[in-house]
This record gives sequence, C-alpha cells and structure tokens, in this order.
Amino acid sequence: MKLQYDELIKKWEELRLKAYLPTPNDEWTIGWGHTAGVQPGDVITREQAQIFFERDVAWAEEAVNSLVRVGLTQHQFDALVSLVFNIGTTQFQSSTLLRKLNAGDYDGAANEFPRWKYQEGKVLRGLVRRRAEEMEYFLEPDDVAQTASVKPDEVKTLKPLVQSKEVWAGVGAAATGVGTLLGGLTPSAQIILAVAAVGIGLFFIYNRVKARNKGER
Repeated sequence: MKLQYDELIKKWEELRLKAYLPTPNDEWTIGWGHTAGVQPGDVITREQAQIFFERDVAWAEEAVNSLVRVGLTQHQFDALVSLVFNIGTTQFQSSTLLRKLNAGDYDGAANEFPRWKYQEGKVLRGLVRRRAEEMEYFLEPDDVAQTASVKPDEVKTLKPLVQSKEVWAGVGAAATGVGTLLGGLTPSAQIILAVAAVGIGLFFIYNRVKARNKGER
C-alpha cells in the first residue's frame, strides 16, 4: 500500500528550507522532518524538500507493509505511516501497538497512539494533538474500505429478497390473476385456487434464490 493523505504528516512536520534543531539535543532537520545527512547551514528549495519527503515516506511505508500482518484500510495505513515517520521503524517494531494490531485487536492498537507523546521524557502538546488526529484517522472508516485480503470487486452484494423488485413483481402478478379468477368461483374452488397460488409464489421465490446462489442477476 501507498500513503494517500500526505497532509496527515506534512501538517505536523513544519516545512523548513534551512537546517534547524527542533530541540537542543535533536538532529539537524530540514524540509518536512528530514534528518539524513543534514548539516548546519544547509539550505534547500521546496522541490528538494518534496523529494526528501517522498524518500522518507517510502521507508515508513515499507515498515508498515512489512511489519503489519493483518489487513488495513487506507485510513489505517496512512495513520500508521504518519506514526512511523515520526517515531521510527525500531520503536514501531517493538511497540505494543504493533503487537495488538497483529493480534487483530484494532481498537486496542488505536488506543496505543496517545502513548507516543513524549520527547526526552516530557509530554509535548504538539505530539498529544498529532497522536489524537492519527488515532481518529485510524478509526475513521474509508468510503470504500480496501484491505490486503479482500478487494471490493471480489465481493458480491445481493439484495435481500424482501427488497427484490423481481420477486415482488412476480408476487403482484400472481395476486392480480388470482383476484380476477376468484370472483366467479365457488368458496371451495376459491380455497383450492388460493392454496395453488401460494405454492406458485413459493416456487417462484425458490427459483430466485437458486439463481442468485449461482451468481445470476
């Protein structure tokens, strides 16, 4: 899978075109959180910052793709990539979040996001807000959920019989015909004809179910 919503990362990684130190004990950083090979005094363009960003996102994507062993929606994947981009592969690999996720505990994994709010032992308000947004995005369903194990075009959606226009059209036609005939028959003949009509209706429904199970429309 690939990251689709890069603003989930960019809004928290302030674009800086000149190398800076986020904190006194941090690494020299430039662009959107890029640190590899950055030296004091380095200056780049926005285009170079985008190239660095795409490279950095690629390793975060690779980490999520290789370490997560359960199906993910696009929202879940993007939230995890944002987290890994910030905390790194090593910490993600040993995290309780990943362990719960790979055990199929999606809600438990989501609840682990807020734990990653510390830097140098101190709670940072920016990290608190970032983790809250990542958690919310992780829990938000996709418009069309796509997972690693099930693709939308592989899932057949069948209408319930009570919503089937064909079924009700057939039943309605049968009812109309029965109503026309009943008017000129004796009571005993009417009962026999009514029972027969019910049988025909049930047979029609049975055939519709059988056809649907074979994949017919």
